[in-house]
Amino acid sequence: MIPLVATPVRNPARFLVDRELLHITKSELLPAIIDTSNTSPLPHYASHNIVLKAGQGWSFSSRFARDYSVLDPYLCNLKSYGCYTYFFVGQPSKWALLKNISWRAMKGNFTGKAFLRIRGQDLAKSTNLIFHRIDDNVLVIRGDFVGPALVVDGGL
Repeated sequence: MIPLVATPVRNPARFLVDRELLHITKSELLPAIIDTSNTSPLPHYASHNIVLKAGQGWSFSSRFARDYSVLDPYLCNLKSYGCYTYFFVGQPSKWALLKNISWRAMKGNFTGKAFLRIRGQDLAKSTNLIFHRIDDNVLVIRGDFVGPALVVDGGL
C-alpha cells in the first residue's frame, strides 16, 4: 500500500461496515446537493436524501494533485479521470483538513462549510469500487453518491 496514493480496497462492503464518512462542502452548495425530489422515507439517522456529484475532469487547482493521487487501474476512459467524490473516514485529522480543505479548517474555522455524514453501509449500496488513501484516511469513489445523510450546516 502506498501512503500518498488512493488505492482500490479489496472488499469494499467489509471495509465500510460500521464506518461513518464525512464530506465537507460549501454551505452555498447545499440547495444543489439536497434532493428534494426524493420523497422516500429517511432512515432514523439521516436528515436528507442527497446527491453528491463527482468533480468533472482535470483542474489545475488543488484538485489536480488530489485526483492525481487516485490509482485507478479500472479506468477505461480518460474522460472519466477526475470524476471522483471524496469522504473522510471518521473524524478528519488536522493533516487531513489541511491537505483536503484549507489552513483555516485545520485551525477549526469552518465558516461557510456544511457537513454531510454518511454511513458506510449506504455508500456500499451505491458503489462496488472504492479507493482509500491512508496518509489522510480519505475514501474516494468514482462517480456520484446518491443516498441518505445527516446534513449539518456550519459545524462538526
